[in-house]
Amino acid sequence: MRAKIRRKETAHGVRWYVSTVHDDGHEEAHGGHRTRKEATVTAARLVTDASRGRYVSPAKLTLADYLTGEWLPSRETADLSETTRDTDRTVVEAWVIPWIGGVPLQKLSARDLDKLYRELRSRGGRGGRSLRGKSVRNAHVTLHKALHDAMRRGHVLVNVADAVDPPARDDSVERTAWSPHEVRTFLEVAAGDRLHAIWRTALATGLRRGELIGLQWEDIDEGSVHV
Repeated sequence: MRAKIRRKETAHGVRWYVSTVHDDGHEEAHGGHRTRKEATVTAARLVTDASRGRYVSPAKLTLADYLTGEWLPSRETADLSETTRDTDRTVVEAWVIPWIGGVPLQKLSARDLDKLYRELRSRGGRGGRSLRGKSVRNAHVTLHKALHDAMRRGHVLVNVADAVDPPARDDSVERTAWSPHEVRTFLEVAAGDRLHAIWRTALATGLRRGELIGLQWEDIDEGSVHV
């Protein structure tokens, strides 16, 4: 198999299109790129995949194939926090793949995403319970990023998530702060707990969990905490 690159003038400017040419002569299109350099990288990757027996026809590449076989692995080497990676995996494995993972990537539509968000809101949680609006919004944000990367990599020409309105977060939980009396009562009860110092520091500073866990002795100086 070999790959070829075509330059084409479009309404949005010049695009570079990659196609694979198989031994029997038939071609398969793999999308467009903004620059020839990006197209060249994609073409080389496709030829290498074919030589190693890993080539997947664009017509057969499902959303699940792309997310688990390419996108999530690419996130492991990106400059991201472990929390972000965990969120990506949860969204992909628990919320996206069970509902629309079998849809071919190149045939994914805005209608598919609208349906996904409705299903998640009504029965996407554990045991078929409804999923909070904030969680559905997270699913949209993650999918938007994944599909944007699919476009950059030449798998699709457009990001269908651009045509979908982000789900509302109208059911977010409103939290109220403890009163001074409640704080004192908690600290009195927790006085014998091995994490008492952490609880006191959290209540006094408002530090987040990750910041508290990451504290070192050198971060504390005469009653001041530096993070």
